[in-house]
Amino acid sequence: MEDNRDNVPEKKEEEVIESNASRRLKALGAETEPADNPDPEPQKKAGFFENLWYHYKTPILIALGFVIIFAVGITQMVRKKNPDIYVLYAGPAVFDNTRAAEAEVELSALITEDSNNDGKYSAQLTALCYVSEEKAAAAKAEAEKNNRQSSVVDYAKSQENRDAYKAFSDDMLFGDSVICLLDPYLYGTIRDAGGLLTLEEALGLKPEGAIDDYGIPARLIPFFESTPAFSTLPEDTVFTVRRVSTMSAFTGKDKEEKAHARHVAFARALIAYVPEETEQTAE
Repeated sequence: MEDNRDNVPEKKEEEVIESNASRRLKALGAETEPADNPDPEPQKKAGFFENLWYHYKTPILIALGFVIIFAVGITQMVRKKNPDIYVLYAGPAVFDNTRAAEAEVELSALITEDSNNDGKYSAQLTALCYVSEEKAAAAKAEAEKNNRQSSVVDYAKSQENRDAYKAFSDDMLFGDSVICLLDPYLYGTIRDAGGLLTLEEALGLKPEGAIDDYGIPARLIPFFESTPAFSTLPEDTVFTVRRVSTMSAFTGKDKEEKAHARHVAFARALIAYVPEETEQTAE
């Protein structure tokens, strides 16, 4: 009897110990029974490049962005032409590559100064196809009158048209173009902003047929009228000369003024041009 009584407390103590251990395991979310699955594989340690990316992802992306920008910039510098004269057309006419190249050849023939010392006389034509709201409204009315759809109206609403206007604005602010052939709306925008030379300042005179003190219809200038690449420009296209860029204070005032004076001289050569047929007829 005494031996049995001595064994009872030991049994209760074992049950209490197991019960406490079980409760602790349950509180930790563990199973009370041994798991049949083998122990999970130890977590793989991150490599050097993984750690580098984790800790320095943002600086790496920024550095990569600069590398791409510089690479594109260098490529453009290598490929970019360095012409003596820049001419800008902005309006609803479309210049394909062939027409633009022909226009540049004809413009280059009037250049007499090799400003960049590359042994060539070269002009660059920047042609921006832009349809103003006025032109779009007129095209829409005409299309409705004939019960058809207008591609001009569709283009006027497009992102390409908005991009063309932005490119025009950027060129007028800090671009290279001085000789300009513009849609009347764009012409009025720059004129009213004070960005144009008067015809007296640019050409030394106000040609007959000028629409105001700053512009003359391009169709009245023999060079544009007789040159096939320009002869199909809209009749309301305006020839004008831009003032020195307002950004010249930041890009080099002396350099900009010299380039501008060279373009003014070229504008006078354009106005003075006499087609060969006219010369032969006069003889």
